[in-house]
Amino acid sequence: MARLTLHMARCGLGLPDPTMGQPLYTSYPSSSAPVPVLLLLKDYAIELEKALKEAAELSLLSYLKVVTDRLHMPGLFEYLHACLQQGRCLVMLDGLDEVSELDTRKRVKQEIESFILDFRDKGKDSFNRFLVTSRVAGYDVVALSDYLHFTVAELTPKQIEDFLPRWCRASVQRDVFPATGERHEREEAIQREAEVMRRRLSQAIRSHPGAQKLAENPLLLTLLAVMQQNSIVLPERRVELYTVVTKTLLENRNKIKDIEPIPEALAIQRLGPIAYTMQESGNSFARQHDVKETLRAIIQ
Repeated sequence: MARLTLHMARCGLGLPDPTMGQPLYTSYPSSSAPVPVLLLLKDYAIELEKALKEAAELSLLSYLKVVTDRLHMPGLFEYLHACLQQGRCLVMLDGLDEVSELDTRKRVKQEIESFILDFRDKGKDSFNRFLVTSRVAGYDVVALSDYLHFTVAELTPKQIEDFLPRWCRASVQRDVFPATGERHEREEAIQREAEVMRRRLSQAIRSHPGAQKLAENPLLLTLLAVMQQNSIVLPERRVELYTVVTKTLLENRNKIKDIEPIPEALAIQRLGPIAYTMQESGNSFARQHDVKETLRAIIQ
């Protein structure tokens, strides 16, 4: 969603965005591209819960004002409000699944529906567009049954092949060749190193049936790339491959989120029973209360 926001902003400014592929608004003048507005529903839920505890209301429009005020850009909220009233916005409400408390999620859904009703139809020639995202796990289709539903497709083999050279180049440029030395020589060195990495990674994915399936998911494809970069050998057997992927995921998520590392064996010991229960019951969504109860029993 953040990448789509950047793309639409560039379209609105008439700027190129070559790594995105075909621009979404090629046949329109730049002024016709909708103004992108990205709101994270997890953060909105936190603010909403605070307001409800104080017996106050916090609509999505009011939350938009809270967010824009934090940017200290005078007139920004008024500009966005005017764009909404003119039907010029693409409003992206990201991560409905990250609102874990059931009552809060119901309230968030109500606020989404109210917000869309307020700003949906603004004229024959212009109208706002709304995009609500959620993981499939735990999503209630009936709750937002009036809207069109789409599922993000898995990556195709061509998309995987397009991804690999870009990821390898970005990785080499960041980690191996910082911005020093002669530009021409540095560029050639980056190209050579990235191509070696791309061939190695592409070969590893093609030669492992289990890895091919994992590579269809962008997060897991990135993880496979990280494993290959760190010289982690991909096992032949799928069960062993999934074990290595799980360990790497646990370790890397801690690094990325800059939190205190949890020993991999301890993490699996505590999360394993939760995962097993979810798998056994065919339920890929666990409520916070149930997770806490299970963790409490495991730790005791």
